[in-house]
Amino acid sequence: MRGELNGLKTKTLREQPCAYYVHFFAHQLQLALVVVAKKNIDIASFFTTTNSVVNHVGASCKRRDALRAQLQEELVIAFENDCLITRRGLHQETSLKHVGDTQWSSHYGTIISIISMFSYVIHVLQMITDDNPNDSAGEANKIQREMLTFEFVFHLFLMKAILGLTNDVSQELQKKDQEILNAMALVKLCKEKLHWMRNNGFDVLVDEVSSFCDKHHIDVSTMDEAFILPGRSRRNAPIKTNRHHYHV
Repeated sequence: MRGELNGLKTKTLREQPCAYYVHFFAHQLQLALVVVAKKNIDIASFFTTTNSVVNHVGASCKRRDALRAQLQEELVIAFENDCLITRRGLHQETSLKHVGDTQWSSHYGTIISIISMFSYVIHVLQMITDDNPNDSAGEANKIQREMLTFEFVFHLFLMKAILGLTNDVSQELQKKDQEILNAMALVKLCKEKLHWMRNNGFDVLVDEVSSFCDKHHIDVSTMDEAFILPGRSRRNAPIKTNRHHYHV
């Protein structure tokens, strides 16, 4: 949009030197979220993994077709067993959404698609590991092991909750008749909701994460046990509980 050589801003200023450039409200908020999130090493690592998931599973038509086939197979089984849950928009997700730092809701869309197709993604990654004894299989195995951890699922649902709130704000900010005062009020309300979530929503989040982990046979971390950073010996690790690590 504002590239120095051929961006829309540059082209407009060539025609109208007095024009004033202002970031779109939603675009500004998106960029701010990305910058803040990437300052946290755990969240930065989480998004690196989600990018790897999307890129690896969607790297070829064969893998995308395998993902769709697995989804369709599960739907057929559920239908035959008369346990298919139906509602508007359900079961329409057939591919993982790519992430773009400057595309509003892209991170949120990626997270939602991974959650809704989690078991199918794991199945495709396992298929890649079993069928391709090469570097691609090694990467698939690495991604699968990272996904099947409590920490990954916790960050998955944490960012779903955070970006879910900001996504609602973004929809309002994208309205053509949005005024600056109303936009500021919306952002303030979003901040208050995030503050409440931080102070009061941890236990609810842990319950949601634990339920998801149980469903997918992932070991659940006990909040009162000591947290050990992977790759670091217990002797040199700082003493803190899982609750402190995930909450703070």
